[in-house]
Amino acid sequence: MPTTMTLSTVSRCLGEAPDEMIRNFINGGDAAWRAWVDESGAFEDMVRAFLSAVDARLPEGAWLAGDEIHILAGQPQDVEAAILAEVRKRLGDIDAVLEAIVEEHAPVTPRLENSEP
Repeated sequence: MPTTMTLSTVSRCLGEAPDEMIRNFINGGDAAWRAWVDESGAFEDMVRAFLSAVDARLPEGAWLAGDEIHILAGQPQDVEAAILAEVRKRLGDIDAVLEAIVEEHAPVTPRLENSEP
């Protein structure tokens, strides 16, 4: 099995952790809706979907494992640098998918435990 190495992390490439990006994006929403998002598991679904979108944008030869971006070990430094530059380029506008991810995983009308039927 080939040896791999961590090239970087999603957090380093984006300047903040994926969960922080999503939290900052949804913080403008209604307090009851935000509570529902946290309690329902929708927030975790959003983070998984966001990381899946990140993984789909990575160049060939790079893949995601958690927050870490991996490549095969033992490549020349200039190749590693080129892959990292390509990763950063491809992730440059990844925040554009946040709205679609939130819309997909968040309810239009959250069902709260204390709400009237």
